[in-house]
Amino acid sequence: MLQQFRTLKIIHRFLVLCASILTFLLCCTMLVSTLDYFDFWNENSILYGTSLLSPLWLLLPFLLLSIVLFFLNRKKLILITIIVYLTYFLLIGDVSFKSLFSNNKIGNRETQLSVLSLNVRYYSYGEDKVFNFIDSVKADIVLLSENTLTADSIASLTSLEEKCFIFAGRKYETAILSKLPVISYKEIDFPTHQASLSGGNDIDTLINNPNRSFSHIKFRFMMMK
Repeated sequence: MLQQFRTLKIIHRFLVLCASILTFLLCCTMLVSTLDYFDFWNENSILYGTSLLSPLWLLLPFLLLSIVLFFLNRKKLILITIIVYLTYFLLIGDVSFKSLFSNNKIGNRETQLSVLSLNVRYYSYGEDKVFNFIDSVKADIVLLSENTLTADSIASLTSLEEKCFIFAGRKYETAILSKLPVISYKEIDFPTHQASLSGGNDIDTLINNPNRSFSHIKFRFMMMK
């Protein structure tokens, strides 16, 4: 009987330790992500861009924590855990409930969004040709991979500058042109470095090249009649 009691006590302590570790890690993750959501971290910080981590990724550890708390008979803490996760999800998650109360029909032509993705190949076929093509397509969002121009250069070459938000990003990466109002824009570094597509690449000197990156943009999709 005494042996069973000791075993149960060890299991209880183990579950308490697991719950404490999970709670600490989840709190740190949510705090770091929330601070990034409000642009607290510098662009050079390793924590910059953590708000792009989907809250759904944290659902599994939250469920794990709830199960541990259930075995510890901490029902109030389970309720608090659920409330904290839902609050975090609604704050950080890229969700909107406006569509639930909207009268717009999905099949309505006015709700369509057009996106043009174009590899400009460093404008090897000519800058004017590229932007004349973009003007002719009249897309809402334009993605230009292998871009080498600055935002000012793009604005001077296209008639879209008066009605378009331009984010050139890093050289040789992707530029974004948006006719829709932009809420936020971030360029996130990859740990890898840019490599030459035309010449040789020496592993020893590749680290001196700029980091590869990807651009994340959030825009407001407004319906205009």
